[in-house]
Amino acid sequence: MHLLKSIYRNGLLLLSAVIFSCNAFAQTLDVQGKFKIDGGKSEGASITVSRNGSVIETIAFKGSKFSLRLNYNADYVLSYSKPGYITKKIAIDTHAPEDLITEGFDPLEFEVEIFKQYEGVNIVVFNQPVGMFRYMEEKDEFFYDTDYTKSILSQIKEAEKQLEEKAKAEEKLVAQAEQQQSAQAKAEAEAKKAAEAITAAEEAKRQAEAKATSKAAEEEAKRLALAAQEEEKRKFAEAKAAEQAAHEEVKRQAAAALEEEKRKFAEAKAEEEKRKMAEAKAEEERRLADAKLAEETRKAAEAKAEEERKAAAAKLAEEKRIMAEAKADEEKRLAEEAKVAEEARKAAENVRLEEEARKAAEAKAADEARKAAEKVRADEEAKRQADAKAAEDARKAAAKTAAEEEAKRIATAQAELEAKKAAAAKAAEEQRKAEEARKAEELRELELARAEQEARKKEILANAAESEEKRLLAAKAVEDERKKAAIARAQEEEKTRQQNYAGVEAKKKTKEDYYTPLPDSRTEDTVDDGKKKTTTITIIKSNYSTTYVKVVHNWGGVFYFMNDEDITESEFKVKTKP
Repeated sequence: MHLLKSIYRNGLLLLSAVIFSCNAFAQTLDVQGKFKIDGGKSEGASITVSRNGSVIETIAFKGSKFSLRLNYNADYVLSYSKPGYITKKIAIDTHAPEDLITEGFDPLEFEVEIFKQYEGVNIVVFNQPVGMFRYMEEKDEFFYDTDYTKSILSQIKEAEKQLEEKAKAEEKLVAQAEQQQSAQAKAEAEAKKAAEAITAAEEAKRQAEAKATSKAAEEEAKRLALAAQEEEKRKFAEAKAAEQAAHEEVKRQAAAALEEEKRKFAEAKAEEEKRKMAEAKAEEERRLADAKLAEETRKAAEAKAEEERKAAAAKLAEEKRIMAEAKADEEKRLAEEAKVAEEARKAAENVRLEEEARKAAEAKAADEARKAAEKVRADEEAKRQADAKAAEDARKAAAKTAAEEEAKRIATAQAELEAKKAAAAKAAEEQRKAEEARKAEELRELELARAEQEARKKEILANAAESEEKRLLAAKAVEDERKKAAIARAQEEEKTRQQNYAGVEAKKKTKEDYYTPLPDSRTEDTVDDGKKKTTTITIIKSNYSTTYVKVVHNWGGVFYFMNDEDITESEFKVKTKP
């Protein structure tokens, strides 16, 4: 029996392909479609229209089709309901660009079908909308939000499975009741026939007694009457025994069916416990493997950073050694030139003393040659110094240009980062407002549901243990998914942190004169606006900033975020621990 044929088929909303060519009412969005009651009539059904969290209209529904007109730039929730049936909700966000609103949109058309509600089935998932429509820029039209449906698909499938099992059990009980009723009717018919036979026998006996004129005839009539009476009593006893046997057979079949259901439930429960243990073991192994991988990644990054630091130190030492050797070679060359000049002077002086007259002209020439040599040497030294200064000036200019470009790039990156943070904060605020409105609507609907179900509290208590167990299983599945997502986020965060750390360490070698790293710090701020309390914790570690937010609503809801991403309470406590 397929119970969930409404706007979902395998968890997806059925959106009709029928599109109208124009919209006669440009200032309203037309919504139309079919509203079906599975296995029932439309009498007693209704459609409740809520706008921005307040009910504005309740329509008594008759027939099979509906048509509504919704104002633009509002959030609507359409509730389709009937006593004894599951209530389904459709959310429609009519916000759209003003120029397109003036032109108008094609009508939304879809089909909703509700089905019978059964005791002991967890229907909390239906407290929220099962489908959502909104304006999609990429399609330039109002369209069905598939991402929203995926988020609750598993819960809808679980509810559908429970409802199908309840329907099958009910059909089985109905069949058994019909079989028992048939057997009882048959036994009653046979008993009626036996009673009629006894009545006829007694009438025959009476007539025989009245007509008998002799003792023999009277005795014969008595004998025949007694024989007929005994025969009818035997038939009545057989009919009664058959009725009792049929009744016992029906009871036996019902008991056997109940025992079979208990056995299947016990097997399913044992299998579920076994699966939970396996999942817990696998989760622990994954956690240990992730921790090991994170530790190995950290050690590898630290080793790589140490190697880079050592390489930079070795390169600096080599540059200093080369400069020292160049300086020593220059001093040695100057010393040798001075020594050669001194020896030449002494030789010239000796020659002058020995041949003063003859060498007067030669001394003058030698002196001029010496002066020319010294001038050449001075010119060469000046040129070498000028070349060295030009090279140093070029190196400083290049370093200054690189520093200016890097500073400009950092300023641009910071501006982009600030813009992204502002956009993310704005999106988070909008999401927060929408979430608060949705939570308030859910809370109101939940209170209404609790009030409606109070009259059936005694029957529900009998099945509460089973329902609670299934709810815990569903919550455990959701928690497992959240843990997996948290581990993936933690791995991505660690990877990003390591990359940022490596990048910062590399840039330190070229930006030491103008770059100041952020110190490790932890700041905490709490804001209470009367509706909720928001605690923001900012942690800077290894020049990487992470923002954690805890939001506590007055209605009891508590949510945790890391860089605008949803996380669990345990993650929040571990990561923000001082």
